[in-house]
Amino acid sequence: MTRRGMKYARTGAAMLITLGAIAAGCEKSSNPGESRQTVNVTLDEDSVAQGTQMDATQVRVDIRSQTGVLQLRADFQAVGPQRTLVTYTSFPTGTDGDMSAQPLTASAQMDAELPTVDRAIVGAALIQAQVSRAIHYYYDNWGCDLPSAIRGPTSCGPKGRCCDIHDACYKKHECGAGSWLRPWTQCHLLCNVPAVACFSSSSFNPGPSECCARGNCGDPR
Repeated sequence: MTRRGMKYARTGAAMLITLGAIAAGCEKSSNPGESRQTVNVTLDEDSVAQGTQMDATQVRVDIRSQTGVLQLRADFQAVGPQRTLVTYTSFPTGTDGDMSAQPLTASAQMDAELPTVDRAIVGAALIQAQVSRAIHYYYDNWGCDLPSAIRGPTSCGPKGRCCDIHDACYKKHECGAGSWLRPWTQCHLLCNVPAVACFSSSSFNPGPSECCARGNCGDPR
């Protein structure tokens, strides 16, 4: 993906984690008499995600700092058999209720079924990572841009090609990662929203990233 005259923000899922990692790091809980499922996942040393099945048609994910400050809230709402409306509010500076910060709110429909709680956490983590990193103009790498400990497993797992599809979309439409900060643009609707759908879908698994065959996952493009 290219962005003229500027460094690119990392477009892989910097805080995305595989289903195996979620299963290893999550805590599921429910209260007697309640049907809500809640999953807690530590994304990294700074962030924790909590996903909740609000009802049969809605999943909510809150991502907070380790001290409890709200960083992102994402609601996934089923609007059809294969249509999900995702609405999210991100707090770019990691503040909750601080009027000096300008929260970013956006919504878009995805061509995907309502995600499970686990997969909704992955989709929300992608949004949070990209909105946060778009500000810093990082270069793009081959595969999914992740911490070194999980870069290989995710890039070479069943969702790795989601990152390649996203990269190819950016290249085709001459987009940049700043489009995550402009959710009304064509680049966001054509490239970013499908990326969230790709990672949050339980039924679509396009396979590993091409970097696995090349042996260059994590190298700069």
